[in-house]
Amino acid sequence: MKPGADGIHIRTCPLCEAMCGLEIHVKAGAVTGIRGNRDDVWSRGHLCPKGVSLGAIHHDPDRVRSPMIKVDGAWQEVSWDAAFRRCTELLTPVIEKYGIGAVTAYTGNPLAHSFSLARYAGVLMGMSGMPVTYSPGTVDQWPKNLSSHLMYGLWWNFPVPDIERTDLLVIMGANPPRHRDRSWPRPM
Repeated sequence: MKPGADGIHIRTCPLCEAMCGLEIHVKAGAVTGIRGNRDDVWSRGHLCPKGVSLGAIHHDPDRVRSPMIKVDGAWQEVSWDAAFRRCTELLTPVIEKYGIGAVTAYTGNPLAHSFSLARYAGVLMGMSGMPVTYSPGTVDQWPKNLSSHLMYGLWWNFPVPDIERTDLLVIMGANPPRHRDRSWPRPM
């Protein structure tokens, strides 16, 4: 977030797929507080600790704000041109020796929250010739797709839990009523 006008700015949290509604409070160009937006149609004011911490992350003096490369054992800020040159210097010998399959890219979840990044990251990776790329979906989404395909015959057929006719439901590591999991058929 760039320094902006004082007041309350209504935004969407970019950190995960839940895209919770935010009220970002700004005073003197600095984020002074972040709360869940009670008027948001999905999150209705809910906000996890990651979303609440966005202001602290934005203003953290240790936050990396420009490309950095290690020179003689110490990190130095450099221009984007210098960073890309360094990547080329390091990757070219690996590709020449082992082929393009020796390198890959990993894109994170926020890719889905930026139109230009979502639109052009795939184009860039496609142009690179890398045979495989990875994302969080590689770990958690595609196994679900595969099991849906094997069990139900469709890659994108995700059955929802039948809460009303369930005698026992064991949930580990989640709290669907609190986190408003979209895979539930209705709010709990």
